[in-house]
Amino acid sequence: MCVTDSSVRRDEVPNPRIVEHPDDQYVIRNEPATLNCKAEGDPAPTVTWYRYGRPVVTANDNPTSHRMLLPSGQLFFLRVQHHGSTRNHTDLGVYYCNATNPRTGDSAVSDEASMELAGRISLACRFLAQDVIYTSRAYATMSLFVCL
Repeated sequence: MCVTDSSVRRDEVPNPRIVEHPDDQYVIRNEPATLNCKAEGDPAPTVTWYRYGRPVVTANDNPTSHRMLLPSGQLFFLRVQHHGSTRNHTDLGVYYCNATNPRTGDSAVSDEASMELAGRISLACRFLAQDVIYTSRAYATMSLFVCL
């Protein structure tokens, strides 16, 4: 005898599902930033964020945190922190969000997004010339570099 559950259809939309994945962000140190994540489901899913696979601590968990989980599922940084190259002292890194159905425990995981510091460009420059400009009151130095 075969028993089937007729309440589950094969063409059902996954519950929950991610409808807006986070995008890579180039951010400025000590400035605000937001990572987007929008999830849908019935009931409304619970969104949690992860950085390098570890849960992100937000003001919901620790009131002194500079990160906030907004009701829309976005991860908002009051000010992006970067105090060196260690993972523990920076907000930079790879993030993803997880939407969980609070009734069933089913979940959906977003694409990963990187948060990188803007303006971190390394240039190779070569000194070409230096001129000293004299006037009756002062002088100035002008240098010329070629950067590749």
